[in-house]
Amino acid sequence: MDAPLPLEGVRVLAVEQYGAGPFGTLFLADQGAEVTKIENPNTGGDFARDVGPYFFTAD
Repeated sequence: MDAPLPLEGVRVLAVEQYGAGPFGTLFLADQGAEVTKIENPNTGGDFARDVGPYFFTAD
């Protein structure tokens, strides 16, 4: 039997964009929190989805 995760039963409302905010929310979800992400429908959501990894094109 698996032990319960530390944040099971905790709900998080995520209203951040790009970088550290979503990355921190990922850690909360990994610990069992139920995360609901709110995005701006006028901008198409989190603009980080369109930002690729820069190091793939760097020489």
